[in-house]
Amino acid sequence: MSDAGVPLPLELLELLHPEGEVGRRVVVLDAAAPDAPEPCDLLVVARRAELPAADELADDGLAYVFAPPWERVRLLRLLARRGLRPAAAFVHVRGADELLVQLDRRAMTYAVAAPVALAGGPREAAALTLVEGVPASTALGRGAADVDAVVERVAGWLTRWNVATAVSSVASERLLENELVAHVRLLEPHVREGVAYREWLEQRAAEAVGSRLPLVTAHLDLTMANVLLTPSGKIAVVDWVQSRAEYLPLVDLFYAAVDAAAAADAYRDRVQAFRTCFGAGTRAVAVQRQELTLTRALDVAAPVRELCFHACWLHHAANEFRASGGEPGPFRGIVEVLAARAATAARSV
Repeated sequence: MSDAGVPLPLELLELLHPEGEVGRRVVVLDAAAPDAPEPCDLLVVARRAELPAADELADDGLAYVFAPPWERVRLLRLLARRGLRPAAAFVHVRGADELLVQLDRRAMTYAVAAPVALAGGPREAAALTLVEGVPASTALGRGAADVDAVVERVAGWLTRWNVATAVSSVASERLLENELVAHVRLLEPHVREGVAYREWLEQRAAEAVGSRLPLVTAHLDLTMANVLLTPSGKIAVVDWVQSRAEYLPLVDLFYAAVDAAAAADAYRDRVQAFRTCFGAGTRAVAVQRQELTLTRALDVAAPVRELCFHACWLHHAANEFRASGGEPGPFRGIVEVLAARAATAARSV
């Protein structure tokens, strides 16, 4: 919550309980949970408070944790270690009425457009508005939207968003290890030319340590299903569950451009969509133009841009690998292309 003094909508939260009401409730704003003589039915926790454990709740008890989108993935892991499992995610909308809007795919015809107050970093939304729109993936798949036009609109929004959220930083060894090298090491045994690719990336990462690297708030799942085309001609971006504050720049644009090309082809061949955007494909010139605009706006040097490009696809391939239990997928196919290019470059030196 942006203001811990604002009363919480406890009556709304009680409706989420299996019984529809609670007998004993504990509200925690910005402090550790109080010692409870017995497990409680409802525990409301601000993100800065100590997280609850399963034994603090009754058998059918409910913990409701307030957190911004960029913290949710980390908090879900922490809560799982404490014996709790996720039931649902909601957006709390304050206005004339208090609303809890559940986030699920059935609600994807609506977006939550959140003006963000920026002072040293992203904060909670100051206001929320429901925006109607059509997923860009649907419009592209039906031929009702042009790929280049959609990518241009997304790139324009990303430029404004990235400039607004950018913080000055440098490429540290730890950052490059976590967001680049660790992923390639995970995939190395499962990718042709994996060893050569890993060695090539490690060298590039070592050379980039200490380089200027602006960090931005990244969406990290900018598929066209999460981009809504509104009746007013604007776009709305939804589903910020995977987002990260102070993350590598450019990665959202790389991913969105390929996803738009894939959506126009009903996602039949994501690897081919990658080739058309970042190779000798038909869309490469248009994508390069949008990338150049964003790169200049953020003042990203060419060596850093290259590492961000590889980090984008390694991030998605590593997530795909873990989720599928190691089964081949389209993002690993993209990494295969990158590994082959890197190995060729290394041999030509």
